[in-house]
Amino acid sequence: MVSMILDLTIVALLGGCLIYGFLVSRKLKKFSAVLAGLDPMITEFSQAVDKSETSARMVKESLIESAKQSAAPAKSEPVPEPAKKVELGLFSSTHRSQKSEVNKRRDLIKGFFEASRVEAQT
Repeated sequence: MVSMILDLTIVALLGGCLIYGFLVSRKLKKFSAVLAGLDPMITEFSQAVDKSETSARMVKESLIESAKQSAAPAKSEPVPEPAKKVELGLFSSTHRSQKSEVNKRRDLIKGFFEASRVEAQT
């Protein structure tokens, strides 16, 4: 009698395992189908990230180039004297604030890509 109860318990547990395996298999097939549908979007996102990284690199290079050009004025052209000192003060403060904004943006972009590289390496 005890052996028969043990046998029935084992058969019931085996049946439960088979049903559970079948359900997991169906869920995995659905999940694989969803992942296959996401593949084109993942590829598109990856291309967009590459494009934005290239654009950021080009912006950085142009900022560096413009900074070099503004740091070394052209020797062939004389620097004109401003007509009013007030204009000079306004221009120089505006120029400084624009330069600081450019530096902040450059640092922000640089920090973003450095952080993404560090995360990708780990």
